[in-house]
Amino acid sequence: MDRVLAPLLTGRSFLVLMALATIGPVLLAALHLGMPGSVGLAGSNALRVLELLAAPHVFTTLYLLVDARELVGVPRPLLTLLAIPLLLMAATTAVLVSSPLWMVTAFMLFYTFFGMWHFGRQNFGVVAFATRISYRRPMGRFERHALNAGNVAGLLAGYHIFAPVMFTLNPQTWPLDLSRVDPVFSLFRYGGLAIYAVLIPCMLYYLVANWRRHEPFALVIFLGCVFFFLPTYLSTDPLLVLVAWAVAHGLQYVLILGLHAAGRATGKPERFLIWPLVLFAAVVLGGVVLWRVSGRMQLDGGDTEIRLAVSFVVAITLVHYWVERYLWRFSSPARRAWLEQSFRFLSPPKTTG
Repeated sequence: MDRVLAPLLTGRSFLVLMALATIGPVLLAALHLGMPGSVGLAGSNALRVLELLAAPHVFTTLYLLVDARELVGVPRPLLTLLAIPLLLMAATTAVLVSSPLWMVTAFMLFYTFFGMWHFGRQNFGVVAFATRISYRRPMGRFERHALNAGNVAGLLAGYHIFAPVMFTLNPQTWPLDLSRVDPVFSLFRYGGLAIYAVLIPCMLYYLVANWRRHEPFALVIFLGCVFFFLPTYLSTDPLLVLVAWAVAHGLQYVLILGLHAAGRATGKPERFLIWPLVLFAAVVLGGVVLWRVSGRMQLDGGDTEIRLAVSFVVAITLVHYWVERYLWRFSSPARRAWLEQSFRFLSPPKTTG
């Protein structure tokens, strides 16, 4: 088993997989739009298959929560990883099941922008991984500024993305009136356009000035994360406005946890070798099933079933946003040590004499 998993547990493999996860969904969406006929349809179908795996990635967080060894360095885990998530789930259910529509609107605005911030923070982590693997250094100042700018542009696009589809809520169940907030929140997108008007030429200059210094896959990951939300500003097609980058985000996370599970499986006694991978696969499969069941209830269920199904998905997603702030907080020395122990390809090989 070690010989099977070992080729995946290298820095090179991480770079290739993460580059494909970051830009692959966007390329498939562009293929669908730019190539009519069977080729474009194949791109769309491939993207939908990837969406099935990526969409329930929020459930895969459970994989890390079942083993106390994965929580070393997390402050007050019973509070941060159990009590507060349970309160978030209860509050989400209360708002979406029985609160007045104005409160639902306020909650969904918070949920949307919190989610966009979460997507951007994951991009920071992905580029930090790639930079450490490729250049054996932390991110530089320009890289951080560029990522921050791209993430703020994405944050400012949140309302533009989700308001037209009523924040993915069923409009018959939640007939939200956005007329009071729309005049203000609809202007945010112009701030994002202004950011890109500055960011794009800055990135072009940076690429020309530093072209020979870049590792190709690390560069693809960096550019993909900086311009992660740019398709939202370039198209009105749902595949590019939302699906492509949402799938990329989910695939990034599933791959990172999959590599974690593979790393945990290597070097163990043979009878225990498979269990980290079995647990990870079970959580992913469970997430897919729960996601599909919830989606079916939202389509075919009555009003109460729809409210409960949506509340469940939103609550789990919100908990995912919250928990990830602690699991991947590497300002903590203990969490940095966990990172290096979990992903050994991040550390340079030791040299002898």
